[in-house]
Amino acid sequence: MENIVMDASHMVPGGFHFSWPHASADGLYLLQTHARDDSAPHTIKLHTEAGPMDYYFIDSGLTMHFSSYRMCERMTGDVSRLRKCIPEISKTIPYDPFKVDGRLVGEMLHWQFLEDYNGLNFLISFLCKLRAQVPARRPDTRGALALFPGRSKEGDGGEFFL
Repeated sequence: MENIVMDASHMVPGGFHFSWPHASADGLYLLQTHARDDSAPHTIKLHTEAGPMDYYFIDSGLTMHFSSYRMCERMTGDVSRLRKCIPEISKTIPYDPFKVDGRLVGEMLHWQFLEDYNGLNFLISFLCKLRAQVPARRPDTRGALALFPGRSKEGDGGEFFL
């Protein structure tokens, strides 16, 4: 999905080129896979070595602010690039923006992880709920967090594992 980005600074400590992600920030060197040696320049750490990643929703032009979750209003508006994967996007029929957010997260997880990596079958049922065609059958972002199969059962409830 185009609206979710990862902060890669822990994986690529020296940064990478803005238009060529396999090159150093200055574009002069190809990045090499990290071999547990932080002193080597122009390296990419493995995800397991880099630690937790931060993900961000971006594209503030599509963002709406509500004073509280309960004060959420139904919205209308046509965002053509979202229309391809979000069936309820409409200029005339109001939709729940939190259900759209849940669908966007489901699409991202499906296409960026489930399609590319083995061993994530435990996510299939969860992603089917997030990607439901009928919005009423889809959890909003809070409901999705409660359903996430990688959620820790102990602690403050904010830890995840995969």
